[in-house]
Amino acid sequence: MAFETGTATGPANLFSLFRTFITSHADLLDPAGDLSVPSWAWSELKHTVDGDDEEIYLRGPGNNLDQNIYVNTAFGPDAAAGSDAWSWDTRGATEFNTNDTLVAQPGVDLNSKVMPLSDQAVQYWFFANGRRYIIVAQVTVSVYSTTYAGFISPFEPVSAALAYPYPLYIGANMGQLGLRFSSESNALHRSFWNPAYNTDTTGSAAVFSAGNVWRGISNYGNLGVNETNLDIPPLVGGTEPYSNANGIGAFQVDNIEPLLGGDYLLTDVEVSHGDEDWHGYRERFGVLDGVAHISGISQAVLNEVTIGGDTYIVFQEAFRTGQGNYVAIKK
Repeated sequence: MAFETGTATGPANLFSLFRTFITSHADLLDPAGDLSVPSWAWSELKHTVDGDDEEIYLRGPGNNLDQNIYVNTAFGPDAAAGSDAWSWDTRGATEFNTNDTLVAQPGVDLNSKVMPLSDQAVQYWFFANGRRYIIVAQVTVSVYSTTYAGFISPFEPVSAALAYPYPLYIGANMGQLGLRFSSESNALHRSFWNPAYNTDTTGSAAVFSAGNVWRGISNYGNLGVNETNLDIPPLVGGTEPYSNANGIGAFQVDNIEPLLGGDYLLTDVEVSHGDEDWHGYRERFGVLDGVAHISGISQAVLNEVTIGGDTYIVFQEAFRTGQGNYVAIKK
């Protein structure tokens, strides 16, 4: 696992720092402390610059170096969101063609997954392995933007015939361009682990299913209500335990507390697909890699929690600091 934190002088510098990190960080080049072990570093397939706008096309090797994971990003000012607003729009794809545009890549998700930024210095946290990367950026004193791009950890199939070969998940704060980082919309500004509404069939996250189609992931409907089975159609899934698709209040994240001894219980964040009758989930894809739900009671951003030999950093969801708005990311 590779990890880096620091301060970027602005959004363009953040993008430059990320390009260097994901393609050449020492812990990706030498993941086992042994240079004889092949690299987990991501390959930059193409980088384009047009004024302040940039695009980057990446391929992840997988942790066993037997996969090709395609993730592409369009980055630049977002005038529709304000003169000081920038957007980081990430799209997944299934292959790469150097002659195709970002939205024309093979198997591309046509819906935006946007991490909003502002034109000012930003503290950042980068996490990566050969399968996925995570970005956290402190946009203002009270607003955090996030992106998850790469594979989730799929559940073991009951037979080889049911193997899930390309469990690509792309998630961010917003499901569309033109929304400002300062937005306090309950429906439109969320996080990659608790995604937002965009349209009736898409959200600010999506997963490429075993059936070779993109499934929108959104816990919040157009009314801003965390009740997946009420106002999000069955083509959209959600993430548990943040979603309330089962409608059972006792299991909502707003009601989850620390253990009796005061320690925190970390729970996998599971990606699932809504059922046809809006009564829950019918297809469970897997869990976000190195990401866990943690109770928000007596919680604060940048707290560190150690479980066994693993250290997790706690972050809040966008501008929210309620009991159900925190996540822990493995360092």
